[in-house]
Formats: sequence, C-alpha cells, structure tokens
Amino acid sequence: DGDKWQYTRGEEDLVTSTISGVIIRHQVTRAYFPMAYDPRESSPPACFSRDGNTGEGNPGGDCLTCPLNKFETKLDAKGNPGKAKACTEHRELFFLMAGESLPRRIVLPPSTLKPAKTYLRGKLGTAGLLPSSSVITELFLTKAGQGAMSYNTVGFRMAGRLGPATAEQARQFGLYTKAAMTRATGDDMVTQNTDGVVVEELPAA
Repeated sequence: DGDKWQYTRGEEDLVTSTISGVIIRHQVTRAYFPMAYDPRESSPPACFSRDGNTGEGNPGGDCLTCPLNKFETKLDAKGNPGKAKACTEHRELFFLMAGESLPRRIVLPPSTLKPAKTYLRGKLGTAGLLPSSSVITELFLTKAGQGAMSYNTVGFRMAGRLGPATAEQARQFGLYTKAAMTRATGDDMVTQNTDGVVVEELPAA
C-alpha cells in the first residue's frame, strides 16, 4: 500500500487510493534538524520557520540568505553531504475532507513542491484562476524511485467547484486556520524530520 493514503477517522483505519476535500489554506514552512532522520526519535527542529521566510531558533534569521538553505548542505547518518538542503522546505496543506469538522494537516515533502506550486498558483485544469478554497481537490500518490530509494509524490486533480456561499465559508475557515497556526512552535514540526508525506489530524481548539 505504498502508493495509497493511510489515515484514521475516529477508530477506523482507512486505506484509499485518493482523498478528496478542500484546501482551505496552504503555506511554505522550513525546518532544520542537525541530525539525520531516525524514526525512533521525535525531537523538535533546531530552527524552524512558520512562513518560509524567517527562522526561529538556531541559527534563525532570514531564510533566503541562510547558508543552510543551500543545496548540498544536508548530511546523511554518516556525516556525508548529499544533494539536498540542510534546512528542508515543505508545503503544508490544510485539507478539509467531506464529513469532517476540522482540516487535516498534510505535510508535502520536497519531491512534491513543484507540482504543488503549479496547482496552487491557479493552474486548476480548465477552471481558470481559482483559489484552492473554492474547489474540490483530489490528492493521489505516485511511487517514484526503486527499492530502498523509493518514495511517494503527491498529485493534484480538480474534482469540482464549490458554490459561492460554501467557497466563502471555506475561505473564512482558512483565515481562522492561519491565525491558529501563527501560534505553532517547533514541537509542532517534529514530523517534518522526514522526506515522506505526513497526514495529521489537527486537535480541536
């Protein structure tokens, strides 16, 4: 099931090829973990950015000029530099699925940044330039690479449009979510120390 979504709803474990909902908000974030990813560890990042522009922690400051935001600065478990950036860029989607009252936070890995950027900047098929909060989006997984080096990328497909009133409600919900996420801390970004796709349920306020 490597190319299927796995998530829980209540006490039910679900496995589906696609998930459908509304992207009420999306944002670029960054997180720097000095140590290589270890699934047994869950420590917060040394530095993180809620908006992709300003880092908080060590080293902190302007993300765009930070030396950790350069390619070939990320070290592997043996301390050898690879091709990636030491400070990893992610895109977070706040995805409201049908029948649910709270959005899920979906953390997209670097491998999905380009298709996400293309879709979210308004290239929504034949619908024209529409905000993501006004359409129903299907997300699907595609496996890339081979063997131990395989990974998933996320694909985007517009499945329909919301009516004007529902679209406005989704937009307002997105603004509320933005205000709530300005209070995020490094502890909220522990799951970003991975190159995989992360799906999390947001806690009730």
